[in-house]
Amino acid sequence: MATTLRLAPLFTNHMVLQQDQTTRFFGYAEPNQEVTVTISMGGSEDTVETGIADETGYFLIESISFLAPTIVTILVTSGTDKIILRDVQFGDVFLVAGQSNANFKMAQDDEYEHNKSMPMMNLRFINIPETQSTEDNPWQIVDGENIGDVTAMGYYMAKKIRQYDEYTPVGIVLCAKNGTSAASWVSEKTLMNDATLKAAYVDTKIPSLEESENLYDTMLSQVGPYRFKMLAWYQGERDAGIDTKHYGLLLKKLIREWRKTLKQNKLPTYIVQLPQYNKNIVNSWAEIREAQQQFAATENRVYLVTTMDEPSADEIHPSSKRQLGYRIIELYSNFGKFDEMQTSPQLSEISADVKQMRLNFSNCEQLETVYPIDLKWIMPGDVLKPAVIDLGTNDIKIQLEEDSLGLQYAYANVTTAGLWNENHTPVSPFRIYFD
Repeated sequence: MATTLRLAPLFTNHMVLQQDQTTRFFGYAEPNQEVTVTISMGGSEDTVETGIADETGYFLIESISFLAPTIVTILVTSGTDKIILRDVQFGDVFLVAGQSNANFKMAQDDEYEHNKSMPMMNLRFINIPETQSTEDNPWQIVDGENIGDVTAMGYYMAKKIRQYDEYTPVGIVLCAKNGTSAASWVSEKTLMNDATLKAAYVDTKIPSLEESENLYDTMLSQVGPYRFKMLAWYQGERDAGIDTKHYGLLLKKLIREWRKTLKQNKLPTYIVQLPQYNKNIVNSWAEIREAQQQFAATENRVYLVTTMDEPSADEIHPSSKRQLGYRIIELYSNFGKFDEMQTSPQLSEISADVKQMRLNFSNCEQLETVYPIDLKWIMPGDVLKPAVIDLGTNDIKIQLEEDSLGLQYAYANVTTAGLWNENHTPVSPFRIYFD
C-alpha cells in the first residue's frame, strides 16, 4: 500500500534544525488526518506535538526548539504511516542563495585541496535540486570525500563561525542556479501584480527567463518555511546584462517574498554586492551595485557586503570564496562579539559650506587608502573631473567644484576602490546628484 505521509525534502537523516526558535515540521498526509511529531533525546521525556492536515493534505506543526548541540531522533506518524529521522542536530542553519557565485563549489575553489585534507568538523549541508524530484537528496556530514560539493561561500562562512564558536553545529542549505535573473526567483504572481515588473520582465519576453523554470516554485518551495539563522544572497550578474533599471525594485520584492514564504519577516539578510568585472555593458555592474546598496540601506535587517577588493576583474567567478565567506560572518557577528549585526562601510552624511564639502562614512572608525581614490565630480556633458581630497578619520573633505552636477566614487564596472575602513572592508561605491 502506498504511503501518503511525506515530509518536505529538507527533512532527512543528519539534518540540522535551527536552535533557539520554534521548530517547524511540514509536508503532506491524508487530508484531514492527524499528524504526530515525537522528538526523542534518549533518556529524557519525549516532546510530542500534533496537528491536522488540511483539505489538500498539507500540514505544518510547530514544536519547541532545543539548544545546540542537542542530537535527537524524530518520529512522524499519521494513521499507519511513519517516518523516522535519525541523528538530527540542533545548531545554526544558514541559507545561501542566488546564482553561479553562490553555487560555486569547493571543488572549484583555489584552496580546495588544502581544505579537503582537513575538512571542517561538525558541518552539514544539503543542496536543493533545481527541479523537484522523488530521488533521495539527504543532508550530508562534510568529510574529505564530499567537501567538493559544498558551496564555497557557505563553507567559508561556517569556517569563520568556527573560529568564534567551537561547539555549535552548522547547517548550510544551498538554493542557487547558474545564470539566473532575480526575476526567476520570485513568484509569477509577484511579477504579474506589479505593473513595472510585468512590463520589464514578462511583457518583454526575455529569452533567458522564458527558457528557465520559475525557481521560486521549483526550488524555494522545497525550502519554506524551514527556520534559518540568516540568508546570504549573491546574485545580480545576469541582471547586469538584462535590465539594471528595475533591479532595485525586483530585489526588494524578492527578499520580502522570500521572508514571507519562510515565515521569518525579520530574517537577517546579507546582500553580496557585485565585485569588479570588465566584460559587460558599460557601468551595468556599477548600476546593480548601486541598486543593492540603496536597497540594503532602506530595508529592515538587510545588510551589504562589499567585494570591490576581489583580486581579478577578468573572471566573473572569483576563484577563492574565503575572503567573502569570512567577511559575511565578520559583519554578521561583529567580529565574534555577536552583539549587533554590521554592514559594510557606506556614505552616510553630506555637508557643505562655501568652499568645501564633507563626506561622512558609517561603520568606519578610521578610513584607510589602499589604492588611488576614484572620487570624481560629475560635470555637465557627462564629464568626470577628479576631486581634490583631504582624508580625515571617518570623513573626507573635498574642494567644491563650480557647476558640478554630482559626485561619484568607484562608479564603474572596474575601478580603483581605494577607500577601506580599519577592518580592511572596502567602502561601498556611490553616486549622488545635487538638487
